[in-house]
Parts: sequence; C-alpha cells; structure tokens
Amino acid sequence: LHERKVISGWEQRAPKTAEEFERAWLESGQCQAVKQKVVAFEAQLEQDGRSAEIREFVDQTKMGTASSRLRRRSPYTTTFAYQLMRLLKREWEILLGSKATLIFKLAFNASFAIIVGTLFLQLP
Repeated sequence: LHERKVISGWEQRAPKTAEEFERAWLESGQCQAVKQKVVAFEAQLEQDGRSAEIREFVDQTKMGTASSRLRRRSPYTTTFAYQLMRLLKREWEILLGSKATLIFKLAFNASFAIIVGTLFLQLP
C-alpha cells in the first residue's frame, strides 16, 4: 500500500483531507506554473493556426467516425467493442505463437484447479 509519511514536525502543516490537498495544490506555485504553460501552449496553437489542424487529424484517426458510433468530441479514437476485439485477437496470437507458454499456462491452471479443489473435498 502507498501510505504518505509526514516528516516529523510537519504534522500540523500537512493537508489531511482531499479538500485541503486541492486547496494546497491550487495555491501552489507549481499549479500556477502548469496553468501558465497550458495557456502559453494554447496561445501558441492559436497563433500557429494548428488547433484546427490537430482537431482534423484527431477526427481522421477515429475509425470512421460516422459509422463507429463515436461522438465527434469523444476523447477516444475507437469503440470499446473494437478495442476488445483487437485485444482478444492479439492475446490469441500470443497464445498460439509460443507453444511453451501455452503448455505452461495449461499446466499452471490445471495444478491450481487441483490445489483449490482439494480445499473443498471433505466439507460437510
């Protein structure tokens, strides 16, 4: 687990709730620097006229936006079903690509099933 350790002597100064963390972040110099960088980047995009170009590129990379049921403003470039199909195909190819891995997975799963199954042999 990831537990934050407060330096000794700072117990009273460290934020304790989510709201206190948010307030501390929003008031920090790092937050202001990040906001300034974002504003500068957006201004540079507008000045270069590349914001429309980037939006057009994103729209084109979406897999046939009209037929894929993706909203134009969606942050995703493919649908969940398409991603699932591609991942299953990839996993299948990996599985069939290495016979040693396939045999190991089958042996591991069979032995694990036997071990777990024996836990329930003499239950009332």
